Amino acid sequence: MSFAIFMQYVISGLAMGAIYSLIAVGYSMIWKAMGLLNFAQGPAVMFSGFLGITAVTLIPRGTNPVLATILIFLFACSVSAVIAVISHKLVHEPTLKTALKMRNVNYEKMNILVATLAVGIILENVAKLLWTGEPQYFALPIGRTPIIIGDVIFSSLNLWILGVATIIVVFLQLFLFKTKIGKAMRAVAQDKEAAALMGVNVKKSLQTTFVMAYVLGAVAGVLVSPIIFAFFAHGPILGIKGFSAAVLGGIYSIPGSIIGGLILGVLESLGASIFGSGYRNAVAFVVLIAVLLIRPTGLFAKKVSEKL
Repeated sequence: MSFAIFMQYVISGLAMGAIYSLIAVGYSMIWKAMGLLNFAQGPAVMFSGFLGITAVTLIPRGTNPVLATILIFLFACSVSAVIAVISHKLVHEPTLKTALKMRNVNYEKMNILVATLAVGIILENVAKLLWTGEPQYFALPIGRTPIIIGDVIFSSLNLWILGVATIIVVFLQLFLFKTKIGKAMRAVAQDKEAAALMGVNVKKSLQTTFVMAYVLGAVAGVLVSPIIFAFFAHGPILGIKGFSAAVLGGIYSIPGSIIGGLILGVLESLGASIFGSGYRNAVAFVVLIAVLLIRPTGLFAKKVSEKL
């Protein structure tokens, strides 16, 4: 393999890794806030790809490509935020309330876990109903020209993906550390009871966490669909890859989840170059199993104590 081809695989791997990082951060935020996995994260990413297709049809022709792209992201993120609020109000909160009556933490987590799985299945079936069960091509108005640097040729879409993902991560960090709502979310993630005693609205913070996770998924869905097409069955595999990235970096660590996504993307790209594209998805499973066996807490794990 020549250096030019190697760099092409690395750049494309970093672009996919940035998308996995956004999904992984969504997993990490909900895990830190509630101690559970959101099985609807992958289907939410998939659903947002179709929202991007719908947004393209609504934007008038001749609109500035950058403006059109921003409108696509705003549409997908807005609808995803509404879906997050509805699912949280109609599914997560009632399930949590019922589980708390049992006064059993295992029932509490299991019930919400199953609830998120149900939400994911609903999103998959709604996507199939609204946009048919066939894969659909979706092209962003930007990133359509190749970039040539010496012997290295790669799509400008990869740079746009890395740029958008970086901006989103920076804004997320500013939101979490500089805003009142973000600080409340972090307080709830650390200790719900203590946060409630300090006057933090725990229910609102948990709802905001779900909304943020879905919005991150929306950005990832719009970015990934031009690469792998929009298809209702892509939800589970995107969810698994995002979860693998979170586990690789350390699901308690948002920076770790970001780095884990980038590592997974590069490993996946290089693995596909060696073993063939047909084995691309297997890389995520191999990485997940290896990390669980060697370092279950992830590469950048934080020490976390749990009350018994």
